[in-house]
Amino acid sequence: LLPALLAAVLGTGLLAAFSLYHSAERRYINVVFPLRTATRDLVLGMVDEEAGVRGYMITSDRQSLALYDRGRKTVEADLAQITELMRGQPALSARLEALRTEIRGLHGYYGRLIARIAAGRLSPQQARADLLDDAGAFNRFRATADLMQRDLDVFVQQTRTSQRTTFYRAVGTLGVAGFFGLAIAVSLLLGVPERLRRLYVGEEQARRRAEQGAKAARGPRARWGAGVA
Repeated sequence: LLPALLAAVLGTGLLAAFSLYHSAERRYINVVFPLRTATRDLVLGMVDEEAGVRGYMITSDRQSLALYDRGRKTVEADLAQITELMRGQPALSARLEALRTEIRGLHGYYGRLIARIAAGRLSPQQARADLLDDAGAFNRFRATADLMQRDLDVFVQQTRTSQRTTFYRAVGTLGVAGFFGLAIAVSLLLGVPERLRRLYVGEEQARRRAEQGAKAARGPRARWGAGVA
């Protein structure tokens, strides 16, 4: 029963280790993949914002800002999702704050630009200068977004390496402990019955010798009693 019990404990431990490993894999997949998607959508939303502002700058038609409004809603939703997914990940949150700062700067710039266009206070020369400024700020935002994607790749690689190392250690520890436990159990299974058999045989032999000694002692006494009679 003891070897069977130890084998069951070992099997349960190994199964638990594999289950934890795969559940962690799924958990990181459920975090990292949405993060990558949300970051890409964030960049596309900012592209829509820029395109809407540029269209309004060229046409002065408020309908051109529909693309800007849609892009801004997308950016806000993606930022909220990224913030939630990065909760408890300080290494990634630092890059998110930098990205958020870039976005706030662009939003402020776009708001001032829209107000100047609506007021008719933007000359063609100023428009070209503003477009150049916008290109520089937007390129910095794109660079920060690319760095976030790179951070995500590094995070995934480091997490999988650490997780794999922990898994191998757990399985190795369980394997070694289970091997020695089973070896002890098997040695007990093979050795204890033989030891009990030897003890029983020794006790039986001692009992027989005691009986033979008692019989041998009773024999002379019986003959001496008959002679006296």
